[in-house]
Amino acid sequence: LTPGSDYNDVYNLLPQACTSLVGTAGIVAADCTQVSKAVTATEMNLLPTIITAVPVSATCPAGQTKTVLFSDDLETSSANWQTSTGGWYYSPTNYDFPSSGKNELWGDDAFGASMTTAVEQKNGVALTATGVNAYYLHFAQAFDTINLNDGGVVEYSIDNGTTWLPTDALAVVNGPTGTLTGAGNPLLGRAAFTGLSHGYQNTRYTLTSLAGKTVRFRFRMGLDSNNSSASSTAYSLGWYLDDVSIYRCALTLNNKIFVPTVMK
Repeated sequence: LTPGSDYNDVYNLLPQACTSLVGTAGIVAADCTQVSKAVTATEMNLLPTIITAVPVSATCPAGQTKTVLFSDDLETSSANWQTSTGGWYYSPTNYDFPSSGKNELWGDDAFGASMTTAVEQKNGVALTATGVNAYYLHFAQAFDTINLNDGGVVEYSIDNGTTWLPTDALAVVNGPTGTLTGAGNPLLGRAAFTGLSHGYQNTRYTLTSLAGKTVRFRFRMGLDSNNSSASSTAYSLGWYLDDVSIYRCALTLNNKIFVPTVMK
């Protein structure tokens, strides 16, 4: 289990833990049957009904092949990322909360800020157009910001970071949760990830319209001059990012990638 584990993880791992202990401390196989019944009866594997976001698996549609173009679980280092404004940290000691493993990126929801901070990819990823059905950006995220006052947006660049564009026009699953209205927020009026995510969720953007481009992404926070927590605690936790990947999906016929032709 990691700090980002949820009840579904407990549902799967408690019976496994019991099985591994059979024969010790008086534990027998019948005990593990009862453990399995308990996690099933308490519905630990079901999403809470108050949550509208549904985690998305980074998989391709049936009959298509997934090719990973960029993947970073942030376990080795933060070498794929850079920030020039501060406010973003790698595996922070006091606020550590990875989705998997032990490390992640964290954007601080600072007190009394009226500022914007961003963490961006150091290098672009080429989205080769030939034979591709779809491209996707996929990442795990958790956020706790003052609702509609502070929040984060995803932006992209196709000119090596000279210009950054909003992802509003890209199709998204588990996308922004509200429009920022906080006075003094540099992202005022932008659709953003704001409020409380209730732990980690997976978000997926469709990048097919960017095929043929070399693209870089950045995660940008906008803060107003006030601060409190969406979960009514003393401090807003901020924005956590983990397990970022960019991949493509293509049809596979007879173990070969199928390159569609354009009919004229």
